[in-house]
Amino acid sequence: MGNEPGKQGIPCFSFLGLSPGIIGGEQRRGEHSGGKIGNGEPGMSHLRGHMKTKRPFEVLYRKYDSWYEEEPGRSLFAIEARAVRESLLFPPEKALEIGVGSGRFAGELSIRFGLDPAVHPLRLARYRGVLGVAGTGEWLPFCSKVFDTCLLMVTLCFVENPLAVVRESFRILSPGGQVILGMVLDESPWGKAYRALGTDGHPFYSLARFYRAGEILDWLKEAGFFSVRIISTLFQPPGRATYDPEFPRPGYDPAAGFTVFRALKPGT
Repeated sequence: MGNEPGKQGIPCFSFLGLSPGIIGGEQRRGEHSGGKIGNGEPGMSHLRGHMKTKRPFEVLYRKYDSWYEEEPGRSLFAIEARAVRESLLFPPEKALEIGVGSGRFAGELSIRFGLDPAVHPLRLARYRGVLGVAGTGEWLPFCSKVFDTCLLMVTLCFVENPLAVVRESFRILSPGGQVILGMVLDESPWGKAYRALGTDGHPFYSLARFYRAGEILDWLKEAGFFSVRIISTLFQPPGRATYDPEFPRPGYDPAAGFTVFRALKPGT
């Protein structure tokens, strides 16, 4: 089958320590929750569609990761991680971060598993205790209903099909599971600043597309999630050399630079 471990460019998962019940082939060939992909073959053909986006994260991954070691990256990381931690309805036991990169947030939040199309950052994630696999969010190489938590940290702005990624998140979650979306919204001051950087040719933000809160809510509803909770943080403006600690505020606020959406999969 197209999504067997070790086939179609998806690496063998035995090194991850994942049980056979997590990896798998419950879906029919060429189908996923977002519809059909090309000629029905996932794997490398699908990964190639992400080459343009993933290349900067492959080539500049050490520079990207080291940004968190100094200001302002260090203080911004603390603000965002606190907001995500406070969004969790329950502590994750079997959690996956989609777009895990070098594993900064996954390591901080005790998330064991990660997925990313860029391979080099996954090597750094491994040192942070995150078991990573190369792949894309539109086609998750996991069986259905195996994770209790799915985290996406500023990931949807870099994928080709955000709705398909949200649908796949729904599929792999167990009933009652939670999805956490950390977002820089298009209408926020930070979204506007990042768009300006992208226009000027920034290696990462030139590839990003930012979305409005209403679009995120529509995707969550269409995918089947309910009980959406939103918290907002990062009310300090872009461009500072360092940032003071912030406590996240409940609810949506367009003035916030970082917004977290938590939604649940209905239990059965």
